[in-house]
Amino acid sequence: MAVLTAITAGCNVVVHAVAAGRRRTPGQLHAGVTPDTAMVLGAGVRGQRPTPYLAARLDLAVRLWREGAISRILVSGWAEAPGDAAGVRYDEPAVMADYLVAHGVARGAVLRDPAGLDTWTSAVRARRLHGLDAMVVVTQAYHLPRALAAARMAGIDALGVADTTRDHNAKWWRYRLREVPACVKLVGEWALSRTGLRDAARARRGDQ
Repeated sequence: MAVLTAITAGCNVVVHAVAAGRRRTPGQLHAGVTPDTAMVLGAGVRGQRPTPYLAARLDLAVRLWREGAISRILVSGWAEAPGDAAGVRYDEPAVMADYLVAHGVARGAVLRDPAGLDTWTSAVRARRLHGLDAMVVVTQAYHLPRALAAARMAGIDALGVADTTRDHNAKWWRYRLREVPACVKLVGEWALSRTGLRDAARARRGDQ
């Protein structure tokens, strides 16, 4: 138990240390100075509507786009194949993209990643598939340290903006407590992938 506690505490310290000093307010982001692409991480959809937590993240991204702080928004989440005879499909990024467009964001400014299974995967895919070496991460405050750490561990120069509109109710605290083991998972995923990330970096540089 003591070892498990020490590992958990250590991983959380690492995550928060990697993310330290990277949080910004919307007013601190400026076109041409800070990254021009924001990544919104999925938080669930209900049919064709985002959950309240996800809607709050998307609203913040809309604000940043309208204010000219960013020019593109990458929505990262999970999309499943048709699940029944009626062709019902869970497609988080599609719902996110439609929400952004319905709130005024240009369709061409929205990028979609339908395989963002978790925070680490979303960060790695943003770097490898979308070629992002800098971005703004948009999520709730309780999730922001882990999201920022994931992006930076994946080789992205990331800043973060947090939605603070959600009440600190029982659900919020449940999500906040879930971050403790999630930080352990993140550090483990990063450690297991270090060789692969290093090889990918060498390939990009043309190293032998």
